[in-house]
Amino acid sequence: MKRISFLLLFSVAACAANTPSAMTAAKIKANSTVAGLIQFPGKVIPSMRICALNTQTKAISCVKTKAGQTKYLIKGLVAAEYQVLANVKDNELRVGGHMLQVQCIRAPCPALLNTVLLKTKESKTDIHLNGFYRSREDFPVLPSGKN
Repeated sequence: MKRISFLLLFSVAACAANTPSAMTAAKIKANSTVAGLIQFPGKVIPSMRICALNTQTKAISCVKTKAGQTKYLIKGLVAAEYQVLANVKDNELRVGGHMLQVQCIRAPCPALLNTVLLKTKESKTDIHLNGFYRSREDFPVLPSGKN
């Protein structure tokens, strides 16, 4: 009898999770955006893959940009803390990010990857990619993907 009750309870819970209101609630949460300028130091901005990395879940959402593109926009993010990174194609400066300049007593101090807090339905348009490097050991490695 206990087994039947458990299966019945499990079936009801599974059906409730697939109702339109539950699916809509999941979609409503993923409605924040980040955007900014691509401040590449060269004359021509190369194509790149720009990703918002959720610092807690490690989930990523990425966009690809074309050569010469000066702005980016990543939509459909859930409320969370993110780091915005770029993988650059065909350039000696291979990685980039939204960086925070750190004030130090002794120079030089390397810029740190800045963390951005997004709230539900928030759109931040000043998350500029302002640091590009040959490599940075302190950057998270982005998995390769379609986007």
